[in-house]
Amino acid sequence: MMHATPTFRSLSVLLLALAGCSKPDPVPGVTYNASAVTRGADGKLKQEGAMMSVSSAVVNDVAEVVHEGRSISVQVQKTSYGKAAFQITFPDKSTQKVQVKSGDTKDVLPRGQKVGVRIEVQEAH
Repeated sequence: MMHATPTFRSLSVLLLALAGCSKPDPVPGVTYNASAVTRGADGKLKQEGAMMSVSSAVVNDVAEVVHEGRSISVQVQKTSYGKAAFQITFPDKSTQKVQVKSGDTKDVLPRGQKVGVRIEVQEAH
């Protein structure tokens, strides 16, 4: 019958302890900023008002962007490492889906809409 040496036993205990102390995976979600955008006389999109910050939003969370009485809903559809997908509902109830990578900004103002939304994704898990 073989007995474990003290060194082997110590190493085994150390490895088990290290395995139990691994860093937990980040909680799924997205941190982003959103604001209203309109099309200027020059045809370029311009931000209207201050950015709204949304932290740790999860699937189905909804934020409202309001400009001059018009409300646009921004709903989180999916989050994954490095990107998030949103469904945007405009004042006329039309919808559009958009995917934004971490660190990127997307402007969404479909033809026929007077106000749109700018989404800046800070981080996504």
